[in-house]
Amino acid sequence: MRVPIIALLIHILFLACNDSTIRIADTGHYNILRDTQLRNIYIDTFAYTRNVHREWSDSNSFLSLVSAKYRNIGHIGVINPLIYAMYEPFIDTTQIEASKFWFRVTVDPVFRTPYMLIAEMENGQTKITLKTTDGRGGYYPGSLDTEVIRYFGDTTYNSLQEKLHLQNFWSLKQDTSCMVGVDGENWIIEGINQGKYNVIFRWVPEYCGDKATRDIAKTILWLKHVTGMDSMYNAVTKLKSGR
Repeated sequence: MRVPIIALLIHILFLACNDSTIRIADTGHYNILRDTQLRNIYIDTFAYTRNVHREWSDSNSFLSLVSAKYRNIGHIGVINPLIYAMYEPFIDTTQIEASKFWFRVTVDPVFRTPYMLIAEMENGQTKITLKTTDGRGGYYPGSLDTEVIRYFGDTTYNSLQEKLHLQNFWSLKQDTSCMVGVDGENWIIEGINQGKYNVIFRWVPEYCGDKATRDIAKTILWLKHVTGMDSMYNAVTKLKSGR
């Protein structure tokens, strides 16, 4: 069931705190990946079917679609249909800003609403963005339908940065103790700090993996909680399901 945008807007505005800036996703204001032809191909071929899971060697794969847009594709940190679905950039690791701090988590939860959480600094404030799609986790990515933006003081940014530093996020790689399982959630965790980019992939990291994996998961859950984005996500998913 698709919930009218106005209903989502009213409900989320009701939940929002005074320090929040909230908007429902309007993809028209994005400059990233606005090529109409490519976007239409994605919607028609990948967004609502399992075609997105084709082997990347297939000429009709999602990677082939992205390759038409990114000529420097060999230096892209991670390419995933959910990132594209949410009108977010793929990170070119040859063009990292030295002064930028940015943290993004993309979650594909089987049977549920895919979402993304982004933390970054903007004009001395911590900007937290939650995005969801109208897709179905584990089956098809859908397309961006909801965006919630909230602003906090720099203490939120400082706390997140400190936690990631203490947990050695910037040097974490694959966790071989827990690779993948049935159902659950797949997390893509990316960050930029002091000119360095890192990306790790985890499956249900709150419960599966080594201590470093579980600690990073705790930090992300902390960020969702202290920014109120956990309740925002729950409200959005309830509205979409008609409950």
